[in-house]
Amino acid sequence: RQGKHTKLRSLINDEDFKNECQVWLCQQTPESCSPTNLKKYIEETVFPKLTGHIKKETISEKTCRNYMHFWGYRYDEKKKGVYYDGHEWPDVVEYRKEWLKRMFEYKKSMKDFDGDILDVILEPQLNPEEKEIVQVIHDECHFYANDGQQKIWMKKDEDILRSKHIGRSIMVSAFLCPCHGLLQLTDEQLQVNPHIEHKEAVVLRSIQSDGYWKSEHMLDQLVHQAIPIFEILHPGCTGVFCFDQSTNHNAMAGDALVATKMNLSPEGKQPKMRDGWYINENGKKCNQKVLNKFLKNTTSGQQKKFA
Repeated sequence: RQGKHTKLRSLINDEDFKNECQVWLCQQTPESCSPTNLKKYIEETVFPKLTGHIKKETISEKTCRNYMHFWGYRYDEKKKGVYYDGHEWPDVVEYRKEWLKRMFEYKKSMKDFDGDILDVILEPQLNPEEKEIVQVIHDECHFYANDGQQKIWMKKDEDILRSKHIGRSIMVSAFLCPCHGLLQLTDEQLQVNPHIEHKEAVVLRSIQSDGYWKSEHMLDQLVHQAIPIFEILHPGCTGVFCFDQSTNHNAMAGDALVATKMNLSPEGKQPKMRDGWYINENGKKCNQKVLNKFLKNTTSGQQKKFA
């Protein structure tokens, strides 16, 4: 069509058009982010907004596909990989710098390992009042019943169907240190310390029979398994327990002051939060009750017990 390439170049170079489309693409779910939906959005929203009218023939799906490639999108298969979106945000970069600074300070008081098989132990140079620091890593992994071998040897006329369902699952939560591997006691250590309930800091949990793994379960494992075993394996040492970034590990206390949990009105189920505080006009710290004993029912005029 005459003038097709000229129009393409002008639209790509138009900042208003580019911004409108890219903002819309960023707001879409992965499934709805497609050239077909982009074409519809451009025809029904962008062109009327920029030109004031709708043309009968506007833009092709092939052109929208070219736009998406030009703006850095690619058509690829969804697969497991490293999630890196947001890793370079300013607050994330600043957090990494502070985290690395702390870890390098801790490393000065930690043992180091050298040699081809890391069998050479380099003791830290500690002052008399300093304690050795041991890093403990927490890790979780999920296993499914149908996670088995993907490729097998078969006869030419043989066809073995693989189950479409992932099957039953087992979640493994464990604590590890560089010198012992898995935090676990020997039978002799367990006999000498009868107050220890668990021999190793490992939890096996099935979603189907035990339910989902929540933050309170992880805290229970930390308090009743990992820390008691650590104190026996590393007497007189300080443990630095490291957890990866996840919503489960970043969970707040049940009575934390979270504004998004609060209702706009007294009606309905209200969260039970601990008391807060504020600084009054005299510069003194004052406690602030978040919960009242009774709240007035605005519909019936009666008072109902709240907390």
